[in-house]
Amino acid sequence: MNENNEITETATMAQINKHNDLEYKYTNSDIKKIVSKIERLKNKKHHINILKIILEETRNYTETQNGILLLMNELSNDTIGKISDYLKCITKKQVDNTSSNKETITNDIFLSH
Repeated sequence: MNENNEITETATMAQINKHNDLEYKYTNSDIKKIVSKIERLKNKKHHINILKIILEETRNYTETQNGILLLMNELSNDTIGKISDYLKCITKKQVDNTSSNKETITNDIFLSH
């Protein structure tokens, strides 16, 4: 990972840690959607970062050969919000990277003709 990615990731985590959206109460349906998004993540780094967010609040989890198990509905609204914000950030980065890759491919095609 280069220095720019590390700086961006640190800045992103700092933004997430400042989550103050206490007005919205996450429902069980919201939590299920968040869990589904986490399960679809392919990059282990993201799972580790989400665990770091959770460990700021609780150490109540079980580690098995299949991964880490915990009850998301026992986490505070603030922690769920931080996780949700983190997922939004990585989704946005993936969309930005995909757009950038498409532009590069398009530019390469035009330059080769």
